[in-house]
Parts: sequence; C-alpha cells; structure tokens
Amino acid sequence: MKEYRIRKADKQDIKLLFDWANDPEVRKASFSTHEITWEEHSKWYEKVLNSDNVVIYILTEDDIPVGQARFTVEDGIADIGYSVGSEFRSRGLATRLLKMAMWDAVKERKDITDFQARVKKENVASLRVFEKLGFRKENDSLYKAASETEKCEG
Repeated sequence: MKEYRIRKADKQDIKLLFDWANDPEVRKASFSTHEITWEEHSKWYEKVLNSDNVVIYILTEDDIPVGQARFTVEDGIADIGYSVGSEFRSRGLATRLLKMAMWDAVKERKDITDFQARVKKENVASLRVFEKLGFRKENDSLYKAASETEKCEG
C-alpha cells in the first residue's frame, strides 16, 4: 500500500518545481504559456518562500514527490494552482493532492474562507478534478469551492 504525505515546499524544491512548471503539458494548461527561465523562476521562488500570501505544498508517494499545490491568498480567498509530475498523471493524484493540501491550508491559515481556481476550458482533466472536489463553475474559467464543508471534507 502506498503512503501519501503532504508537506510544505522548501528551498530544496526549487529545481523540482522549475521542471514541473516547464513541463509542456503544464505550460499548455497555464494561462501564461511561455517557457519559464531559470532566472525568472529563481526570483519568483525566493519571493514566494518569503511571502505571507503564498504557500506551496508537495504531495509525496512513498517519499517521492509527485505533485504540487500552490495557494495565493488574498482577502480570505485562496487561488489554487497545481501540477502533477508527468509520470504520475492519470492516477487520481491531483484530487488527492488538492484534498490534502486544502485541508492543511485551512488548518494552518485561519484567514482562508474560500478556495477558487482558474481553469482553461480545454483543460478537461483539471475541470474534472475540481468537479470531483465539489467546486462549482462561476464562468468560463473560474471555479469556486461549493461550501465550507466540501472544502475540507471532500
């Protein structure tokens, strides 16, 4: 039986997150599709690690990193970004990742009152993940958590 854990990202995760961010499928699914340079990523990551508004969680399977979930919190709303490593896709891990990360985020940050995600309509896999998590469609690209209980119990 596989063991799954969620942990906060740290400085040692910079290269892993860089590689995941530049995965062709991740770039295609992102609203900003350009390839990210190491310099851009390094500056961004240092800013994120020192930010009170952004937290990144890493899901591990038997201690191997399989995906990341990022929450950018503003006015109580946590905007979700996530990705799963290419070799771990199509196994339901995105749903597991987000359930676990959302749970930890709510426990850790009492200021989070809601979750939302922006998803391209062509990104069918991600749309399914958010539907499984009980998010409701607000418009063509915005999905919001349906209720307080679904955010944490999923």
